[in-house]
Amino acid sequence: MEGLEKFDAVGSAIEQLPDSFSNLLDLRSLNLRACSQLKRLPEQLGKMQCLQFLDASVTAIEELPDSIGLLPRIQNLIFERCKKLTYVPNSICNLKSLEYLNLFIGEDIIKIELFEAVNDMNLKELTLSGNIRVCLPIILSFSSLTVLTLTDVCGSPSPTKPFSFFQLFNLQSLGLYNCTSHGSSFPELPLNLEELDVDNHASLEQVPDLSHLKQLKIMSIGRCCSLQSLHKLPPHLSLLRVEDCTSLQEFPDLSMLRDLETLDVTGNGSNLKVSLEENHLQLQLRENDDTFIATIPNKEIPEWFNYKNREGCTLSFDVPPNLGDNFAGVAFWVVYKSSSQESNYLKAVITNKTEDTTTTIPITGSSCRGMDDVESAIRCIWAEDLSIAKGENIMISFEWNPLCDTEVKMCGAHMLKHPFKKSLQA
Repeated sequence: MEGLEKFDAVGSAIEQLPDSFSNLLDLRSLNLRACSQLKRLPEQLGKMQCLQFLDASVTAIEELPDSIGLLPRIQNLIFERCKKLTYVPNSICNLKSLEYLNLFIGEDIIKIELFEAVNDMNLKELTLSGNIRVCLPIILSFSSLTVLTLTDVCGSPSPTKPFSFFQLFNLQSLGLYNCTSHGSSFPELPLNLEELDVDNHASLEQVPDLSHLKQLKIMSIGRCCSLQSLHKLPPHLSLLRVEDCTSLQEFPDLSMLRDLETLDVTGNGSNLKVSLEENHLQLQLRENDDTFIATIPNKEIPEWFNYKNREGCTLSFDVPPNLGDNFAGVAFWVVYKSSSQESNYLKAVITNKTEDTTTTIPITGSSCRGMDDVESAIRCIWAEDLSIAKGENIMISFEWNPLCDTEVKMCGAHMLKHPFKKSLQA
């Protein structure tokens, strides 16, 4: 095995690696993931000076060897779901090349103060599972973090002051899962945050005003069963997802979200409705040609839509001849009811009767919820992608995956104009 650079034993039944294993001095990658009977790593692990990647997730390891702090090139250490782990040595602070650490810190761990010299580290990404409130002082010591993922697995609701991640000024992505020790509060967030994912925060009742987060582009809130309201949203969101928040009955104003490209609001309160006005669907002239796509709980097509069929899946209309040069594209709106849980793909089959051409455009692709919920799918498509022009006669048929028991209840189309052009007819 001399000269071996990669050792992959994923899922094997090994109980321990022999001490001689540390003599593999050229080894760069060691993958022991899901070796559920593995109880220890070689004591002289630190001799493996070329090691860059070590994954011992889902193992029975109880202690990490002190020599782990002697790995000068290690970049990734992963001990996910190592629920028997009780000892992590302070020597881990010596790992100057470490960029990603994934660690389970259970209630029985005996070295919770393990990072006494974290300021000397250059950790970029940290994934921790455990009692997050107990770990918070450690977490806040990693000022170099850009990605932080926290899963609360043993905390209990706390009435104390909210968490604050404000001092992590380099943080770009934050994931908070199973937030049992947060109480009903929402954490204070750093100003440079770009991505936020909060899932299963069972006692969270409201999301505060986040309009000061100018850099936040992606925001996802899921399974927060006590959530009743969201206040002002970050102004430059490109993706907003709010799912399975069953107490949510009101949705915030979207009129200022000029950069919003993807909106997914499903499985929430039974009376929830999302207000979408014409300017929300207006195509923006972006360099990457992104358009708007949404899934929302609305059961009706708004009155301001140009063309509507309230009792079927087909639509026919003539493109107005007086649109001028500011004709940008078409917004499609489909209200549907699904009863199955198969993969669900909605497409628009567009027949240009004037030019005798047919174009198929995907509207949405997702898994059916299978709950007989009535929802709406909306998508905006550029005119050049539709091969339609002023004055032409168009017929549209909206079709689903035939394996998915889905009924189109109504459909509509609306002509969109460039926001920065004026019609030549004006």
